[in-house]
Amino acid sequence: MGGELGARRRVEPPDIPALFESTCAYYLSIGMSYSQFWDDDPLIAKHYYKAQQLKSDRRNQELWLQGIYVGLAFGANKNDPYPGEPLPRTERQAAEQAKRRYDAKVMQFRERAAQINTKRKGGAQE
Repeated sequence: MGGELGARRRVEPPDIPALFESTCAYYLSIGMSYSQFWDDDPLIAKHYYKAQQLKSDRRNQELWLQGIYVGLAFGANKNDPYPGEPLPRTERQAAEQAKRRYDAKVMQFRERAAQINTKRKGGAQE
């Protein structure tokens, strides 16, 4: 009994050729050529794998953002219209958008003030 507790289990080494055979189709599907997979430096496969992860993450982000836009489109109305420009992705873009909106509001205010002043002057002269 005591010998069973201390006994080591035999760990089988991986079957490398079978591993390569089972992953070849995946690497072909992400753009690696057959000869690159079988004949070139195995580190190339590592970079293809990482590139595929980045593409997948970017696609996931795009679909998530698309869902936000669809939600905004369905919820848009007269009082809460659909955005007139893309949503900002960085703080800098958000600040630039806020400045453009602020400048547009200032311009509207000045135009309205000029209209009121013109009416007052015109009305006083009559």
